[in-house]
Amino acid sequence: MRNKLKISAAVFAVLFLFSAISIAADLFGFSVCLFGKPLHAWLSLPFCAGSVGLTICLVIWLKRHKRAGDRLLHSALQVVLCVLCTLSVLVAAFAAILTHTSYADSAVSADGAHKAFLEADETSGEPTVHVYKRYSPFLISYRNAATLYGFYGDTQDIEYIWYDTYCEVQYPGFTADAQSDADLGTLSRKIYYNVS
Repeated sequence: MRNKLKISAAVFAVLFLFSAISIAADLFGFSVCLFGKPLHAWLSLPFCAGSVGLTICLVIWLKRHKRAGDRLLHSALQVVLCVLCTLSVLVAAFAAILTHTSYADSAVSADGAHKAFLEADETSGEPTVHVYKRYSPFLISYRNAATLYGFYGDTQDIEYIWYDTYCEVQYPGFTADAQSDADLGTLSRKIYYNVS
């Protein structure tokens, strides 16, 4: 039984540390990917699972090692662990709600060094394109973004043209001085990705 507790604690600790390191890296612009998409807010799930599992293992361990003179101290440690776990789960859930990004589409440059993700904005109808530098299928770094102002049409009509220092996004839309539906044309935005 003790070995099972140690193995469980080790698994939850690894899960917690991996997600904590991934969240910290995400804050500095490096995102862990799964199936080619950055995880962002989804990192809170293994963080919460690791936090809860590790807390349960520590509480069980403290119960088993409780001695007559240390009961008050062990009970206080158990309460502190449960409070810290609850706070970390609540903070992670709140952060996940704030940082959740749903990407509708993506495009990779010909050399595979950069990738663009299309974030559809339901309220304004003007999507945003985020460009990342790819280090591997599992790690990317945020570079730049641009909103496709005046966008009108289907996201399938968006084209990505890659250059050495920027990505030109061509999309159907209306210019600021458009008068009617006949003024629908092809607009473009340049997203420079060699920025520091």
